[in-house]
Amino acid sequence: NFNSELGLPLSVLQMESAGRSPTQFDTAVLEMGMSMAGELTKLCRIAPPDIAVELGVLPVHLEFLGTIENIAAAKAELIKGLKPGGTAILNADDERVLAMRKLHGGPVLTFGLETQADVMATEIKSVHLGLTRFRLHTPLGEAVAELPMPGRHNLSNALAAAAVATSLEIAPAVIARALREATASEMRGRVLKFAGGFTVVDDSYNSNPSALLSMVRTVMEGGSTRKHKMERTIVIAGEMLELGPESAALHREAGSEIARLKVDLLWGIRGHARELVEGAREAGMDAGRIQFFETVEAAAAALLGEVRKGDLILVKGSRGVRTDKVIEALRERFAMS
Repeated sequence: NFNSELGLPLSVLQMESAGRSPTQFDTAVLEMGMSMAGELTKLCRIAPPDIAVELGVLPVHLEFLGTIENIAAAKAELIKGLKPGGTAILNADDERVLAMRKLHGGPVLTFGLETQADVMATEIKSVHLGLTRFRLHTPLGEAVAELPMPGRHNLSNALAAAAVATSLEIAPAVIARALREATASEMRGRVLKFAGGFTVVDDSYNSNPSALLSMVRTVMEGGSTRKHKMERTIVIAGEMLELGPESAALHREAGSEIARLKVDLLWGIRGHARELVEGAREAGMDAGRIQFFETVEAAAAALLGEVRKGDLILVKGSRGVRTDKVIEALRERFAMS
């Protein structure tokens, strides 16, 4: 990601390199990331935003920030860093994000799935795994839209994008056409279909408790809409890093919830993923359906002998765990359909 104190300037300078000029561009869409307080303030000084989008405040980077309140305060630096008269785009489903409204005296647009907001989705239907149909509502009107990406979190992100477009006075029908062409980035929820008759959701780029559970729910819902009923749902979850002192407890809670969602197999990889598996066991998941692996290589080798026709498999984990190696192993052994 080019979202850091080094990466962001490199992104901006791409508009002034290789013979390019900023006058050739209408809009720059830049990601600003943080893991410590003060980082977003610095990034906003480098590239002061006209529009700032806050997607959510989640229990990530707790190792460095300590509490969810500190995470919210650090993320709010983005709103404080807006240009005068700039627009804040806020997730109405997250009360900590919505509270940032008071930090900005300029225009605010909200988006949400569960809470009344300026930009919303209704009549939401999962057509199949990787395709959601819904009615998009904006202050400029409404339109029927489709999103070819899995999960309610991606739908929420799509509403954030629609809110940005709305702030630029783009019509709902135009937004809907653009959303139909959206695709998942590599390792970020991409649905892979193999010739052996099994399907893998590759969400191996990163993980946190909220994101993991959201994807597990997506896989369970997607499995129920498949034309041919799945034989098994398999969750392969790598350790979730940077969760601080509560890491073991957060892993255990996630494992317990995964068991309640009734997946068929749960495999944990590395470190505190052992607590994830233990949480599932305590919640009543049979010992024969859960397993812990010390390394991603061991998990990948085991999956090659385990996978069979009809399986629906989610692979997810923090970047440092490299659960993408599981995907690599599957692609080396099995042809894509």
